[in-house]
Amino acid sequence: MSQPLPRKESYKFIEDLDFPFREDVAKYERMAKIGQGTFGEVFKARHKKTKKIVALKKVLMENEKEGFPITALREIRILQLLNHENVVNLIEICRIKAAAVNGFKSTFYLVSDFCEHDLAGLLSNANVKFQLGEIKKVMQQL
Repeated sequence: MSQPLPRKESYKFIEDLDFPFREDVAKYERMAKIGQGTFGEVFKARHKKTKKIVALKKVLMENEKEGFPITALREIRILQLLNHENVVNLIEICRIKAAAVNGFKSTFYLVSDFCEHDLAGLLSNANVKFQLGEIKKVMQQL
């Protein structure tokens, strides 16, 4: 016989939990939603103090029953290890604190440098013509 799920009021203690080494995403101002995929939504945003334009990737956690998604952990670890001019730079990981308004679930964002275009977008654009050297470089990277 299954046990009934606890009521949301019993999660009130979660509001007091903090992630001291994770900044609040409120320091960024969302400008536009620029994409959505299987693993999250992506927004163009601006840092409120420095005015730097960044990309905020929201980590989707609606279907997670066992904590933080393993796919997001892998992505974070790989981006932390990579340091290359052709790989986007992971600036930081931010969060929205758990509260009653968000169902007592924290939301995490990967903050990275904003890129005006991605390879898939350039390849699908008929107006963009690659030079032979660029094609060779893309193939080498793949």
